[in-house]
Amino acid sequence: MTQYIVRRVGLAALTVVIVLLFAFSIIRLIPGDVVQLMVAEQGYAADVEALRRQPGAVGMVSSMGWYFTKHAAGVYSARPPVRPYRPYDPKEDVARVEAQERPPLVEEAEGPGVVETYTIVYNCEGQLEQGIVIGRMEQDSGGRFLAHTEPDQEAFDLMAGSEFVGRRGRVRHDRQQRRNLFYPD
Repeated sequence: MTQYIVRRVGLAALTVVIVLLFAFSIIRLIPGDVVQLMVAEQGYAADVEALRRQPGAVGMVSSMGWYFTKHAAGVYSARPPVRPYRPYDPKEDVARVEAQERPPLVEEAEGPGVVETYTIVYNCEGQLEQGIVIGRMEQDSGGRFLAHTEPDQEAFDLMAGSEFVGRRGRVRHDRQQRRNLFYPD
């Protein structure tokens, strides 16, 4: 009888632990929950204490974002910076990018092309819906094209299952749909 009671109590305790672990993991999925914030604050506090003990050292605190889809990292030191802080001005980068030579856009593309970048669009049910390709024509001016893929499962599987950048294919302009279509080789 005693063994039966001990076994039942042990199973009940194990069940409670499993339920608590599951509940804790669900709570941890709440964006910006208290546990996430406390863990991050403890990391910063520990880093500050260590840097105060070793003024020449450099420390890094790493954390996950609110939805666990972003990563955050901070690098800290007690040393003053080599050069003073200067706020980032995106106009400098925009001017540099705008000064670069760009290939012409081919609105009605016909012929062989190479994929430079691509994306896959999924519908609400998680099914592949369409592929979008940006690439360069292999002939003439080497112009850039924007194209869709046909809603073909084989093409979607190829795009989703392997690296598609650099893949060669044919681009055809569909006059009825008024868009370019890319057919991978």
